[in-house]
Amino acid sequence: MEPLAENKDENLAYYSRVQFTLANIDNLRAEFIFKHSGTHTFQIRYGDSSHIKYSPPIHILVHPRILLNGQNVDFNCLNLMTILPRGLGKLSEWPERIGDLMSLGYNAFHFAPMETPDSWTFSHYMSENHNELHDIYFEQRLSPDNKLFVL
Repeated sequence: MEPLAENKDENLAYYSRVQFTLANIDNLRAEFIFKHSGTHTFQIRYGDSSHIKYSPPIHILVHPRILLNGQNVDFNCLNLMTILPRGLGKLSEWPERIGDLMSLGYNAFHFAPMETPDSWTFSHYMSENHNELHDIYFEQRLSPDNKLFVL
């Protein structure tokens, strides 16, 4: 099986969601199906009660499954940028600004929260009201329901 990404660690196995992963230890065979991405470490305990053995630790990296329009996308093809929305200005300006970012090669975006920020820190990640978008994204003051409609 081809690794999904280059990795210099020989102790790290690769997992394909479309086939079983086999681990052979002392002529034992085990099959694993991983439903969640991430790094998984485990050991296999085998033998009888008088002589229990343990496999060396097995480390497996399960890459995330990304679907776009129903098609699998290799995560190595994503050029992700985190966007702090207040830096993009009003929503009406976003298509041009995001277009500029796409022309630089970015094709996936993570947006920091757009809610009303904490009035003390004004942090992008500390919201004062998680249920309402901040007014700075809109040309005029709107009700919370209308903000969602415009968005």
